[in-house]
Amino acid sequence: MQGSSIRPLLEGSTPDDWQDAVYYRYWMHQAHHNVAAHYGIRTKTHKLIYYYADPLDQPGTESVARTGSSSSAPVLDLEPEWELFDLEKDPLEMNNVYRRPEYASVAKELTAKLHEMQARVGDSRHWSDQ
Repeated sequence: MQGSSIRPLLEGSTPDDWQDAVYYRYWMHQAHHNVAAHYGIRTKTHKLIYYYADPLDQPGTESVARTGSSSSAPVLDLEPEWELFDLEKDPLEMNNVYRRPEYASVAKELTAKLHEMQARVGDSRHWSDQ
């Protein structure tokens, strides 16, 4: 796990370079709680998630049978999907606002931040997120 010491916070100060988002990746596709493989970031006000829904041949993951396609790209278990939640207006994360026009700039900004944070920790984007 990558990160920084929280000691300064416990001592009452916030470092100038303190990050404003947390990146995570969930690899265990369909193995627990019927959750598809995904990655995302969370800020104080928003959460952006990309469900790439691909077990990536990882041990312990589950695969959901789907019919093949005519393309040369691998067939995913489920269709990839983006979710964006406005945590100030919707703290229970009940309404995906990713496709709402009024959130287009937030989605664009957070997607760029997500990809930057992935690169910083040495993680790679899924092929379907290009």
